[in-house]
Amino acid sequence: MLLNISDSSLLIFKNFKNIQFWVGLCSVLLAMLFYNCIFFNRYFPITEGWFSAYAHLIRSGQVPYRDFYLFLTPLYPMQIAGFQALFGESFIGLRILGIVVILTLSLFLYLIIIRRFTPLVSTVSTVTAMIYYQSGVAHITYDFIQLFTLYALAATYLIIRYSENICIGTNSTNKYFAPLLFFAGVMVSLAFLTKQSNGSLLVVFSIFAVIFSTIGVSRVFRIWNILSYMFGMLLPIIFTSIWLYIVGAFPTFMDQVFFGAIASKGSMGHILFSWMSLVNKDYLRQLLLILVYLLPLFILSLIGTVIATYKVNSSSGDSRIKDSYGILIFFILFISVVAFSYCGTDIFNLSSVAHNRELANYVIVVISTALITALMLSLIFHRFLLGSVSFSDRTLGVTVVMAIGLIFGNGTSAGLSEVSVFLGFSLALAYLMSLPNVYGIVKVVIIFICLSFILFITSVKFRQPYVWWYTSVPDVRTSVTPSKLPLLSGFWLPPETNELLESATLVIKEHSRPDDDVFTFPNIPGFYLLANRWPKSKVVVSWFDFLPDMPARIEAKRILTTPPAVIVNLKLPETTWMVHERLFRQGMPLGQRDIQDAIEILTVQNRLYLLEFSRELSPGLVLEIWHKKELI
Repeated sequence: MLLNISDSSLLIFKNFKNIQFWVGLCSVLLAMLFYNCIFFNRYFPITEGWFSAYAHLIRSGQVPYRDFYLFLTPLYPMQIAGFQALFGESFIGLRILGIVVILTLSLFLYLIIIRRFTPLVSTVSTVTAMIYYQSGVAHITYDFIQLFTLYALAATYLIIRYSENICIGTNSTNKYFAPLLFFAGVMVSLAFLTKQSNGSLLVVFSIFAVIFSTIGVSRVFRIWNILSYMFGMLLPIIFTSIWLYIVGAFPTFMDQVFFGAIASKGSMGHILFSWMSLVNKDYLRQLLLILVYLLPLFILSLIGTVIATYKVNSSSGDSRIKDSYGILIFFILFISVVAFSYCGTDIFNLSSVAHNRELANYVIVVISTALITALMLSLIFHRFLLGSVSFSDRTLGVTVVMAIGLIFGNGTSAGLSEVSVFLGFSLALAYLMSLPNVYGIVKVVIIFICLSFILFITSVKFRQPYVWWYTSVPDVRTSVTPSKLPLLSGFWLPPETNELLESATLVIKEHSRPDDDVFTFPNIPGFYLLANRWPKSKVVVSWFDFLPDMPARIEAKRILTTPPAVIVNLKLPETTWMVHERLFRQGMPLGQRDIQDAIEILTVQNRLYLLEFSRELSPGLVLEIWHKKELI
């Protein structure tokens, strides 16, 4: 192996009765709860609410694909619809749901890392990786990508537990571990039903992980267990397909989710591989360079694996006590760092924040992917050249394969970013803190670096919690006024944000009736919910990589033929259009250009509308609300 951690240490910390395990777990969950509670209700971008709008339509009796366009698999909007049915459409409920999702993600990440590392190392690496995971510029805690990642981590954990049981069991008992793989298959299936492009790649890599975890099992039981996994993976898909067929939406589902989604992204090749260019054009060169630098360590560690093993301190009781104290000290320091980050508004220069965040993310992406690639090569070497796969190799192998699956899977939606590499980042931190003969000051320095990184990331997050294609929200520390909108009850927002949302919502409601046709463009369907005014169309979201060209051009003809009562138009800078056309249409015009032209014809050329509201949200980004002259 690249880095050898004793199997006996794994067995020690596998026992959930150890007090330091629970101290670490509680510290992780309390740290994430504290961090999220600071600002979960203190920002609201106008682009939020895509799937809440879909969920509202579902609860109104409409069927996805048949009654409105939906170019991804149906599980996530159906889940949001179910949540709304229980708790209402308030956004604060979804934000609380998001905290639960983050806590569950943290739980599974901790359970995965601790299979191989000590509680102190697992706590530090989990907390740091989860803070990094949430540092994305367009991170919404309850978004579909979070649910997808949650299912992926749950599947990873279940496959790891299966591989551990296989190692300590016998061929006569291995058949009883098949339910673990069955439920792992269910989790992978739920991931696919959340996002098809991400999920398809996760399916492929999870199959590799399952095959790896069954090495050494007799052929009969291996086939039985793999079939259990496949059955678990197929079952939710079969049920979903039957439901779609019964409601008459299966043909349109196939057309929109597969052919339509591919068309909106440009091509299948673009979906699968274009994410590599989203970080930096020389990413692969940097990756190969780091792998070259890791090669001597890789070779030496293989030699070291043969001639020596890493010895655990025989004073296990003292070690456990030290671990518990270390976890508590780290937790206290984390709380102090986050509190200082929130109170210290001028810690980092605003002009350098965006650049430094991008640089930090780039460095983490390169190092983390390089490490897990090296680990994968190490495991392949062990399996095919040394002919052995140890107990700890299985745990590591499953984790590494699934980490690569997350990189490829989430890469199709978010590129090489925080949600893609956080599992590899957590592994990298854990290995760095667990290197043989690394004690005392070195470990303290690593923890200090993690806390410094957390200070930077949280400070950036508080200052700019959301920014996406020129849409951004102010510093959460300026959120001092409660929202008066019913669906935003429980939110405290900056005065200018509250005024914008309340004024825009009021204009829409005053100049339309509940049964009137209202049209928002291109990425602000949240106003449908806030104003309770809805389009008489199958198009809910018109965003560039979310709606293919043909439906967009049909929608342009629709609004020209039957002009809506109100048009809510978020005018984007031309660079946004050009970038998406370059990324998804090879420089050719987007179909949404026709919608843009149709709005221009209706409002400016034909003068059928009055401009009731106009607000520049950022340079080049203007929100306009037009209403028909003859109405009211």
